[in-house]
Amino acid sequence: HGPVRQIDAFTLWDAEGNASDYPSDQYLLDAVRNQIVLKPGAPLPQGNRIVNPIEITYTTGHEFIPGPIKTGLLKLVVHLYEHRGDEENETIPTEILSLWQPYRRIRP
Repeated sequence: HGPVRQIDAFTLWDAEGNASDYPSDQYLLDAVRNQIVLKPGAPLPQGNRIVNPIEITYTTGHEFIPGPIKTGLLKLVVHLYEHRGDEENETIPTEILSLWQPYRRIRP
């Protein structure tokens, strides 16, 4: 997953399986934390379906490929080409990994 760019749909489901949209003017996207923030005074979204009463569809990813990622990919292609056929060299060089480190997310 990458950074959340936009919320495409915020859907509430009732017990009968009917969908309704939660109004987009009631929330904001906090792109830094990748979370939805309700505006002051907005009602709490509630669906009453037992399983997954709230469904959010969103778009993720960068609008462009950041320079260090692009540079790392190009260096990796060169590295793999220069070492094709080398069975013992299956690791990504540290220089390339260091370019990608700021964009890496480690899940708990």
